[in-house]
Amino acid sequence: MNGRLVLSTSLLMLALVPGPAQASNWIWSSAGSLMQSSRGGAAGARLADGSVLIAGGADYGTIVFSSAERYDPAKDRWSKVESMAGPHSQAPGIVLPDGRVLVPGGRKTVYDPTKAAEVFDPKTGHWSSAGTMNEARGYHNAILLADGRVLAVGGDALYDVNTGAETWDPKTNVWTSTGPVKQTRYDAAIARLHDGRVLIAGGWNGDELDSAELFDPVTNTWSAAPPLSEARMSLQSVVLPDGRVLVAGGSGRNGLTPFMSRTAELFDPATGKWTPTGSLNVGHAGATLSMLPDGRAVIVGGYDNTVFAAQSATEIYDPATGTWTPAGPLLRARSSHIAEVLLDGSLLVAGGYGGDEVVERLHPAPTPIATPTPVATIAPTATATPTATPDPPAPRAGVSKLARLPKSLTLTRAGTLSVKVSCSAVGACQDTLVLKAGKTVLAKTPLKLVKGKAQTFKLKLSKGSLRKVSRKGTKVTLELTGARSSVKATLKRHR
Repeated sequence: MNGRLVLSTSLLMLALVPGPAQASNWIWSSAGSLMQSSRGGAAGARLADGSVLIAGGADYGTIVFSSAERYDPAKDRWSKVESMAGPHSQAPGIVLPDGRVLVPGGRKTVYDPTKAAEVFDPKTGHWSSAGTMNEARGYHNAILLADGRVLAVGGDALYDVNTGAETWDPKTNVWTSTGPVKQTRYDAAIARLHDGRVLIAGGWNGDELDSAELFDPVTNTWSAAPPLSEARMSLQSVVLPDGRVLVAGGSGRNGLTPFMSRTAELFDPATGKWTPTGSLNVGHAGATLSMLPDGRAVIVGGYDNTVFAAQSATEIYDPATGTWTPAGPLLRARSSHIAEVLLDGSLLVAGGYGGDEVVERLHPAPTPIATPTPVATIAPTATATPTATPDPPAPRAGVSKLARLPKSLTLTRAGTLSVKVSCSAVGACQDTLVLKAGKTVLAKTPLKLVKGKAQTFKLKLSKGSLRKVSRKGTKVTLELTGARSSVKATLKRHR
């Protein structure tokens, strides 16, 4: 699609005052587009080379996919890989010690689970059978054990909860039942402790559960653990660097009324006890919870607290303070998505219900630089006749000079807007460039430049964003969020 965003000459200033890196300064940017839209409940995994695999998933409740895709962070591009032998949704992706990825079970239709398990080899790009599970499972939990086996537990067949757990041995390609679980459940939280045991907590079995139990891989047996403080399903968990397990969010019930939980608590394997920690700012169920390289945890999206609609809220948990801090919201609200930490420390989020083909990356807050206030100029890569008059921003204290914005920006056929930004200051310039139509964010990207150097940044419009742009012209705003400066214009698509 070929279009043009035309801006009249105006003043746009970027006033940046360096300060401590806060979670609220973390930045979401687009990361290519999935070739298959939606992918709710897909399996995801980061591969050894830093790329990300997403496989299966479902659209809005009608079709389950067998297709798979791979994301290359260096090229910011998704490409198709070989499809699985059968469809899988609501199944995890488990990275094995040899680099392959196991996708065990899941739902093969909207309602029916499967016993089929498949494994992807990144070296060959092919899928192969990983044996047949003893029980068909969907919405189950699975995790890699320290000895290289994979544990799968729980799950459902429509509303019939599975009765047990089983392990898969990659050496024999055989599934073996473990000792009986204390409580059947699905849609629970799971974590492998530093001592090799596995904790599973919460979930659903006709009602939300507060029970928890521990699996010992040496004896292949289960034992009861103390219960959670609140019964809930669709909750998430991660293991913190000190070995404690953080469990957060989920869906609970007050009488007959469901609610999205704000509760977070910590399990200490040394004492075998749960202790409360800071509450989430909003409830999250069906979200993702990931560990960041700096030892903090991030919870992303999920369902909101009203009508189970997908939400865009993102929060960062600091174990040192026990508190959650809001980060920037997702570009596209979503639930039942995947989230993978990339080699550069950013977080890739893809798929999910509500996410459509939009993929995003959460970038860590930039390192603060104690320098005088910098000023950045935005210069597009082409020129055209102005068609809109922008609103000039009011001067702000600490700005060393104003930067002039040239007349035009160009939207390529692929829906990409290239914007050249230069920084004229003593230190670095840091901000976020956002393209909006009304309150809807069409695209955005982080800016981080060194004094005296220019860099071209690309704003990539997703297919969904392009559909919001009229061929007759759509009023848009180009904004520098940190500087609180913006200009208005008309964005047109090629006729």
